[in-house]
Amino acid sequence: MYEKKLLDLTPDQRKALQLVAAEMIGKKYEFGAEVEPLSLKPEEVQSIDCSELVQYLFFQAGLKVVDGSVNQYQDSEIIDEKDIRVGDLVFKKRNDKTVHVGMIFFTNPNLVIEAEGWYGKVILRDLAKFQENRPNSAQYAGLRRFLEEKVCKVV
Repeated sequence: MYEKKLLDLTPDQRKALQLVAAEMIGKKYEFGAEVEPLSLKPEEVQSIDCSELVQYLFFQAGLKVVDGSVNQYQDSEIIDEKDIRVGDLVFKKRNDKTVHVGMIFFTNPNLVIEAEGWYGKVILRDLAKFQENRPNSAQYAGLRRFLEEKVCKVV
């Protein structure tokens, strides 16, 4: 039987995610914004959206992942919050459609980095705040980790 294997980031990859993510805090949010090429330094990035932020951060850590929160949701598997690690993803859905993604930036306390339209910029937020479901807003859709087979190394 086929068993799905979850991505196991190295300590160096997790550290790279955190270092670059810290430099992205405060960057302008723009829906559909793309970072071209993904090898740009953080100071060269003008604006970014939520799924591009995830793609950019992983690229900076030496890994290629898909763009688009829907694709990132599909290329990941649900995990238990007790197993949370830097680089795990958190999602929101509206009407059963994935509409937003953030990434675990730090654990204990659990902090999420996200490019957030409401704030108009890249922010850090407590996971508990990300999980809150507000009326007429996208609803929390879970904690996930990329599947190893869906991630490639940057060459």
